[in-house]
Amino acid sequence: MLAAGGANAFASSDKEVAHDTFVGTATTGGPGSPITINPSDIAPCSIGGIGIGYIYQANGPATGDIKGTFVYNEHGYLCFTNPADPTTFVGSLFKSGVFTLTSKKGKTYTIADTKPAAYKSGVKSVDPDKGFAAHIAKLLRKDVGLLPTGDTLTYGYFTFTDNVGTFTGYSTPDSSKFLITVGFTVPDKSKDS
Repeated sequence: MLAAGGANAFASSDKEVAHDTFVGTATTGGPGSPITINPSDIAPCSIGGIGIGYIYQANGPATGDIKGTFVYNEHGYLCFTNPADPTTFVGSLFKSGVFTLTSKKGKTYTIADTKPAAYKSGVKSVDPDKGFAAHIAKLLRKDVGLLPTGDTLTYGYFTFTDNVGTFTGYSTPDSSKFLITVGFTVPDKSKDS
């Protein structure tokens, strides 16, 4: 993870931890898919098959310790045993994810996932009125605009890891909208709050 001005966040212990919530909407892809395929980006997949590159980008407001706006850029691979046949899909690989936060005062912070191999994601269906699912349902209804249908709420989840920790975000099932609170280091958050 990098902090404002490109300084390495690991280099100094005189930095503070800030927490911001990012509520994003995909800016790539189109109806039915929030990703853009890059057919010129081909690589072998460690999970098997051949990977075709994808790009996912989103933007939105940042609230918390440093208010402003953000842009998110993600790169990964969709893996197929036969890339010419979509039915041979075996999974995806997350390669990089970076939030670029621009504060209301104009400072820029770059927050990168430092453990792409540890990335986890999926889709869950739960009773939206019980336990932790009720909390997730409230967040998704309020901030992401996802409403449950019937007796279940279906949502996506994903992780983001930096030198502060691992954070879990929540999304619409197709990932076109998401919400995540991330901790990151800054030189002095009081100067940009």
